[in-house]
Amino acid sequence: MDTQKKFSEFRGQLNGILFHEKLGTMLDKMTRVENTVAELALILGINERTVPIIKDAAALAMSDLATSIVTEFTSLAGIMARHYALRDGIPEEIAEALFEITLPRLDSLVGLFGAGCQPSSTNDPFGLRRVSYGLVQILVENKKSFDLRRALTLLAGVQPIAIESDVIDEVSSTVRHKETGTASGTYYLS
Repeated sequence: MDTQKKFSEFRGQLNGILFHEKLGTMLDKMTRVENTVAELALILGINERTVPIIKDAAALAMSDLATSIVTEFTSLAGIMARHYALRDGIPEEIAEALFEITLPRLDSLVGLFGAGCQPSSTNDPFGLRRVSYGLVQILVENKKSFDLRRALTLLAGVQPIAIESDVIDEVSSTVRHKETGTASGTYYLS
């Protein structure tokens, strides 16, 4: 049962959850996230005092995917991460970061586009258009701007497959297209 383990113990089980055949397991994905989160935080202009919180959250990110409840009810992903973190006495700032984590979205976009899983006009099995829009919404809601190309290039460099510059161009174009659909009138991607 999920409550008999500390939340941190679920991370190892991510090794048994395949993210994508070319991109590895969810543990591989989250290790990439953990290895790039500090630099991406700086790209986003996040206060340096916040970086340790982000790094701690990255070490636990997506661990709730290995819990029984999230396996059964996938819509609870993130919600249960926050719950389990708070239950284990993890600081509230880290628990909130687990709930609101956005970095895996960038990793997913770069990796899945690089693996040839781009959405078409009729098919988007990985929900990449929704992921792009969600990323833009987070930037708009938080009034954050950042260098998208720099972030995509950073994440391309840690993928287990070669990511060509045209893939970065395509991901950038997809995300920027979603930005033009926001009602804010302000552009957050440089």
